Amino acid sequence: QAAWGKCGYPFMQSPVCDVSCGRCGVASPTAVGVPVPTIPASTCTDYYPFSDGYTCAQQAGWGKCSYSFMQSPACDLSCGRCGTT
Repeated sequence: QAAWGKCGYPFMQSPVCDVSCGRCGVASPTAVGVPVPTIPASTCTDYYPFSDGYTCAQQAGWGKCSYSFMQSPACDLSCGRCGTT
């Protein structure tokens, strides 16, 4: 469901698919199942380098965190790449 961009749909609200939809404070798996390194919480932000009118929260909600244009440092916070310390 996350890969199809359905994280923002009502039936996908937390706690359903929290990890896949990037709503956890731990590393989310990538499309090939390799863990993404966590960014220290003190430096983790939502950097969105595009001027297309969308936000990191929207892109993450649509399940796009594993897309190439969303790789770190883009949208680390919304994509659940932040550590807890």
